[in-house]
Amino acid sequence: YLVSPIPLPADNKGIEALAVSPQGNVWVAPEAGWAGETEIGQDTIHFLKFKKTSTGFNSDGTYSYTIDRSQCPYGKSETRGGISEMISLDENRLLVLERCYDDGKQGSKIVKAKLWEVQVKGTHLEKAASPAFDFNKQLPFIPDNLEAMAWWKKNESGKQQLMLISDDNPGLKNQQRTQVILLTAY
Repeated sequence: YLVSPIPLPADNKGIEALAVSPQGNVWVAPEAGWAGETEIGQDTIHFLKFKKTSTGFNSDGTYSYTIDRSQCPYGKSETRGGISEMISLDENRLLVLERCYDDGKQGSKIVKAKLWEVQVKGTHLEKAASPAFDFNKQLPFIPDNLEAMAWWKKNESGKQQLMLISDDNPGLKNQQRTQVILLTAY
């Protein structure tokens, strides 16, 4: 095993997502932002990129990302929303999973989640005009606390598949459950 530490800030405020590109470069994202970026009115957070070298990893920049802080207007426990996971498409594109908890007008807690394709544009990560997938509009059920995703094998037609799983947060009174979701590219 080769151990190559990645030089992350000590006060990271909750790293939630990690993606490895085809060339072995590493992207890291905080859940709701680094220190000073987590307030409701702050919609720009930053991802870090580390370039793989023959001796380890070197910082390859800080990239701004606009997070949607308005998805859960009735949220009481997590009004900031957050980056739950990300995965590399290639060296300059990522799929980023954003989710938040909304208590709704009647107090029924639901998770809202969207999958965004983002493109590196200089030092910015630019979102596509619309989500690659909106879990609350494109699923026949309400998603739960989506926390992880990984590439799955291609289907019989050669289409790429993405598997996601939710965290059931055992012990919580809201009766969350584990869901495994398989999305197929079209």
